[in-house]
Formats: sequence, C-alpha cells, structure tokens
Amino acid sequence: MASDFEDKIKKLAAFDRVKAFQTIFADKEVRGLIIELNIKQLQRGKDSKDKPIGRGYYSARSVKEFGKKPGPIVLFEHGDFYASIHTEVINTTIVIDADGQKGNTNLFNRYGVDVVGLDGKSMNELGGMLKMKLAKYIWRLVGMEYTESTPFDFLDENYDILF
Repeated sequence: MASDFEDKIKKLAAFDRVKAFQTIFADKEVRGLIIELNIKQLQRGKDSKDKPIGRGYYSARSVKEFGKKPGPIVLFEHGDFYASIHTEVINTTIVIDADGQKGNTNLFNRYGVDVVGLDGKSMNELGGMLKMKLAKYIWRLVGMEYTESTPFDFLDENYDILF
C-alpha cells in the first residue's frame, strides 16, 4: 500500500504543464487582470513595447477640432475599444485582442498591433498573481489545501518546479 507521501509524489509526477497553463490563464481573475493592465497602459499612452501610441500626443488640431484632451494618445473616445479587449487561450499561448475597427479607421493599422499586449511592468505585476495561481494549482493537484500562508518557494524565478 502506497504511503500518503508516495501518492502525492505520483500525482506531482503527472503534472501537465499545458493543462496547468490553460487552467490558470482561463481563470476569470487572471483574464480580468490582463485586461485591466492593458487598459492602464493605454491610459498612460503606452503600447506593449512601452512606446508612445502613434505620434505620442494629440495634435493641436485634434484637441481644437475634435475635442481630444491634450496629452498622450490613449485610444479612448466612447470606450468601445477598451470594452472590446479580451483574452483567449490557444494551446500554450495567451492572446490579447480587441476590435480595432472604429468607423472607417482600423486602430491596429493606424497605431500598430502592439496597442494590445502587456509591457514589462505589467508582466511583472501579472507574474505575482500567476505564481500564486500556479502554487494553488500544484497544491490542489497533490491533494493539499492551499492557504495564503502556504509557501510556494518550490518555484524558481521562471516558475519551474525545483524538484
């Protein structure tokens, strides 16, 4: 008869990275944070490469004739673009996309596809949540309860299991 420890090791040996990835990135909280972080970048006028969107700032003409607020280009007029940002999990890839068509203008053609996606700062913020979600996933996999005080120092900086 296998011991409780041996049983947990067998369960851990069956760890499926693809299934873990898909489960974690399908999580509503994770998806919500990704979208929130992308919107915060846009509100700062930055794309996923941490570069200014377009020319960087609205022109004097855009401010005067079209009522844009002076400052960085943030791709917000009525909120349709921001509201369309969504995530999709395809195998081991997380895709961040949105409806870039605004009237006769395609925002991706005009400002580049990098307006969706996370910059380094956002990725770091997301990383904290992902590490916690992965730890919870692994603890549940082996049949143990995860609490906020449960250590997850069995993961290295690349989130690889250390044992």
